[in-house]
Amino acid sequence: MISTGLLKPTVACVCFALALTVARGAMGAGEVDHSPYDALLKKHSRNGLVDYGAMKKDLPGLDAYLKTLSDSSAVHYATWSRDTRLAFWINAYNALAIYAVATDYPIRAGEPASKQKFPEGSIGRIEDVWNTAYFDLAGKPVSLDEIHNGILRKQFGDPRIHFALVRASRGSPLLSDEAYRAEVLDEQLERDAVRFVNDYDKVRVNITRGRLHVSEIFDWYAADFVLEGDEIPEWLTAYRKKTRGFVSFIAERVDRQTREAIEKRGLKVDYLKYDWSLNDLPADE
Repeated sequence: MISTGLLKPTVACVCFALALTVARGAMGAGEVDHSPYDALLKKHSRNGLVDYGAMKKDLPGLDAYLKTLSDSSAVHYATWSRDTRLAFWINAYNALAIYAVATDYPIRAGEPASKQKFPEGSIGRIEDVWNTAYFDLAGKPVSLDEIHNGILRKQFGDPRIHFALVRASRGSPLLSDEAYRAEVLDEQLERDAVRFVNDYDKVRVNITRGRLHVSEIFDWYAADFVLEGDEIPEWLTAYRKKTRGFVSFIAERVDRQTREAIEKRGLKVDYLKYDWSLNDLPADE
């Protein structure tokens, strides 16, 4: 875990630590307290975007939250329910992505190769950001890539995670303004999925051209949407095998008019290029 020795203690930091202690005391043994992260989101995010400049000033609070995740998961992870674990990893991923950006904010150009793929100010400009283990979680060092691909996708099998995880970029889903919690996790994930597929910038139909334009996320993780069982609706056979799972997923969650167009017209699927621009809150908002 990266040392936080360079973070100077402040009155705000001390108060934050005291609040954490009180909150933990009010919870059952082994439970994870995500309320400090929830408070940071409500304070420094708006409309799914993040005020990274303000978050950088509040970095001791974010650091303290991540350390509580590290401490509790090292001891109690094996006793947690599936939804408690899933909420834990989603919160950890998003908080770590914010931490990586806020620590390095404003982001400068990284390795020369990154300039070719990632725009100025993108999280992708941070050297080795996806493979750096910023903190130990569940008793071992884990990176953003390990959380996403090695844990969430492999162990939980819920494609809705792709609409909760935010890579600190405009092409990602909008960042939730609340922490994920086990007791309402299914509702939160479904809300995120519905919001994503009804976002014109992520999914849209062009009836005139017979096109279904979808986020590149569906291309990258098409395998996570594969339909179970051998039987599929007749209308879905008009689509390529690779796309059937996520086309069905989308059709179940869009408005009636869009669903009818998808089911009746056998649209050609096109992928919208992922936007790696930083999901930074504009200064005037």
